[in-house]
Amino acid sequence: MAKPFSPRLLQEHLKGARLFHGREAMIASFAKGGVVAEVGTEAGRFAARILALAEPGELHLIDNDWNLFESGLLADGLASGQVVRHDGLSTVELGKFPDGTFDWIYIDADHAYASVVADLDVAKRKIKPSGMLVLNDYTRWTRKAYEYGVMPAVNELVTGEDWRVIALALDRGGYNDIAISRAGLKP
Repeated sequence: MAKPFSPRLLQEHLKGARLFHGREAMIASFAKGGVVAEVGTEAGRFAARILALAEPGELHLIDNDWNLFESGLLADGLASGQVVRHDGLSTVELGKFPDGTFDWIYIDADHAYASVVADLDVAKRKIKPSGMLVLNDYTRWTRKAYEYGVMPAVNELVTGEDWRVIALALDRGGYNDIAISRAGLKP
């Protein structure tokens, strides 16, 4: 269950943040060749876009249900070892990596508040000091009035632990993506 209200982000949390017309444009702006994880892969369609646009040296896909996964989308990367599948709960699988492994982590797993908080708690340790966390569906409500926990969880991390927003990617349906990093970094 989400909290009743998200902490308010202040202008200081947004200093230097970039605005993008969509998540693909945002992902394409990231440095190439890094170590990346996608938490919550489902069919693998966005993982294929990450691979094409961000050109990571390694792309780790984490999901606990591969029934919808379309392996043909990432066949070359899987065959070469550039793309690696990890089967299990996001917090468990992320927890297996050494701290400071990833340049960035894309989180699109369970959107319930407690799940997002748990994913963030592990993910923030697994990125490099200069790394970032990118979360899909930075919105409060779905079209079906299902309450998402992404916005309150992100806002709590940003305001409570001195992080900042570095980018926001707009989605025409309001299911925006947000990228955050530790506040000590230059925008």
